[in-house]
Amino acid sequence: LFYPAPNSGGPDELSANYRATYSVNNGIENNINGRLDHQLSQKNRFYVRFSRIVSNFKRNAAELPAIGTFRRIRFNNSWTVADTHTISPNLVNEFRFGGLSKRWPIDATRLGKEVVEQVGLTGYPGALPAGVTGFPVVAITGFAGITNKDTSLERLLNLDLHEIVSWVRSKHTMKFGFNGMHTRQNNYPTTPSAVFGNFGFTGFASNYAYSDFLLGLPRTSGRADVVAATNSRNYEYGWFAQDDWKVASNLTLNLGIRYEYHKPNRERDDRLASFDPATGSVAIPTEATRRFMTPLYPTNIRVATASQLGYPSTTLIKVDSNSIAPRFGFAYRAGSRSRTVVRGGFGIFYNNENRKAFSSLVGGPFVGSETYDNTITNGVVLYQWPRAFPSAAARPLGVQNVIGVNTRLQDSYTQQWNLSIDRELWWQTGLRISYIGHQARQLPFRYNFNQPLVSTIPFNANRRPYPQYNTITWIESGAVQSYNALQIELNRRFSGGLQLNAHYTWARNLSDSIDTAALGNTLEYAYDRARERGRESYTPNQRFVASFVYDLPIGKGRIVGGDMPRAVNSVIGGWTLSGIAFARTGFWFTPSFAGSDPSNTGLTGGRPDRIRDGNLPAGERTIDRWFDATAFTIPPAGSGRLGNAGIGILEGPGAQTLGLALFKTVTIYERLQLRLNANFRNIFNHPNQYALPAANISAPGTVGRITAFGGTLEEVPFREGYLGVRLQW
Repeated sequence: LFYPAPNSGGPDELSANYRATYSVNNGIENNINGRLDHQLSQKNRFYVRFSRIVSNFKRNAAELPAIGTFRRIRFNNSWTVADTHTISPNLVNEFRFGGLSKRWPIDATRLGKEVVEQVGLTGYPGALPAGVTGFPVVAITGFAGITNKDTSLERLLNLDLHEIVSWVRSKHTMKFGFNGMHTRQNNYPTTPSAVFGNFGFTGFASNYAYSDFLLGLPRTSGRADVVAATNSRNYEYGWFAQDDWKVASNLTLNLGIRYEYHKPNRERDDRLASFDPATGSVAIPTEATRRFMTPLYPTNIRVATASQLGYPSTTLIKVDSNSIAPRFGFAYRAGSRSRTVVRGGFGIFYNNENRKAFSSLVGGPFVGSETYDNTITNGVVLYQWPRAFPSAAARPLGVQNVIGVNTRLQDSYTQQWNLSIDRELWWQTGLRISYIGHQARQLPFRYNFNQPLVSTIPFNANRRPYPQYNTITWIESGAVQSYNALQIELNRRFSGGLQLNAHYTWARNLSDSIDTAALGNTLEYAYDRARERGRESYTPNQRFVASFVYDLPIGKGRIVGGDMPRAVNSVIGGWTLSGIAFARTGFWFTPSFAGSDPSNTGLTGGRPDRIRDGNLPAGERTIDRWFDATAFTIPPAGSGRLGNAGIGILEGPGAQTLGLALFKTVTIYERLQLRLNANFRNIFNHPNQYALPAANISAPGTVGRITAFGGTLEEVPFREGYLGVRLQW
């Protein structure tokens, strides 16, 4: 019904084997912008600004074209009121209040109940809603899954207030200020289409995911009830003081301090829930909150109020009130005639992790999610398609997945420092060498609090610390990330017809909480965070960018041909050449396997064993074999251990490109001009923007292969060029 027949590639192609053209409706975008400025007096002026953007478009809802389309209308409004009052020549007050509101609803075109009936799935607990758009999610390891763009609500209101006083006194330029922010947001705690099911085919029955799919044997089946939207409320405050102190003609200090107070988000009706490790209970704010719980929630799970467990009553998370952030910087010149300047700085910056954790606290017993693990006992499966879920005469919800957040979740902070030496080498040309350091602390990370210890004993739900639960996702603070880089920059201001900027970075970025999501990654093994430390995927080891603008020395007013006739000069004289060169090494990725649980922890798949390096020499890498998949093996079944491969140990494709442009302006008569230009990107047609190769060694047909483009905006996958003529007056 939904997978079209392959129409591209050979018979052994398992991915990128279908090509089609489909229409994209970019829709209409309407913009309204207005601003009013008014001078109240010589010492006071203010302005009011308003902007509204409404966009309406339609897209394919998924990679598979037969699934259909979705429609999205975006409403964005923003406004600002600002007032600047000059109290005295050296004292100025600035006040600014603004807001942003948006509505970004998404409506899919398929009704989920009709899709389920069309496929023929049965065995759903309870009747399916008739008017909800969506699609059952079918994930097949190593293959394009069946999914759909989720229906969403997404409403946001953000109010922001700033008050800043600037005071200049002697050698000091000081600023003192306050800012406050209030945020309201509405959205579904989980997509309404989750009621139609989420099915994972991993190869647990046949050791090959697609074979399990053909047999109708999902490893897991999950679903959730349709719920009302949540309504979050949040307040944040900040105070700061800063002094730019001109100590001497050759020394300037920048001194500052900031204090931030981030209140955890509240839900309007207190529909929040967290897990309490001490009692194995689910925590909710008050007794009144129970009225929002789904009646199908299992009775064997204790639900306790915040007062019973010693939790904050309305947020379930305590305020982190220690967010003090000092800043320091300096600039020093050795002497008045010195061509060398030394600059440096240090600062601490905080992130509001409580706000990000809010989305993990909604749902719970108010949504009623359930997950069923499929099993095979003496050759008999627990359930098999077309029955989507196991049968039971009177069935409560399946084993619960719950989420818990440490009540003392701390705001993460980054310590940033730098030291640079600037040197003027010759006329209008400067060199800068810098060391850039960055360390983030108290980063959030997640792990399965209910994961049993590795063992040679086969996995059984009773081995979990809390057998009444399935997965307990616990959110904690304490992860660390560090970045260190050497940067070299060469600049030449426009002089002698040439302007040049070249920048080189050599960097290393390591973390034990690779940021695959807003709250960090989920540890593969809950009891060993150290094995998660590795390279952040998005930071290449080396990166180089250079750009230039050069007036070619031919034509009137230039070195060659200064006296050439006007007709000749209009053809060969007065041209300017510009260009940009870019190169980087590859992004990092991690090998994986699927379909088995050698550690007997209930974890299907993970990182394999590494028996050799795995990175091929540059001359041996191809898009069909980017790394040596034979350097990795799946840990032996029943071995009671995890694989030893690390995070970010494989390097993906690098990129390099050169773009050139040639242009000139010919004056025809006074203000009438003709502009000619030729522009080429990736002039050497170097293959770029390759995505990372498939890294799942359990899918031999695709592992190590690059089947798509990726890269960054700076990288152009093929040569492109255009010629332009513009008449301007």
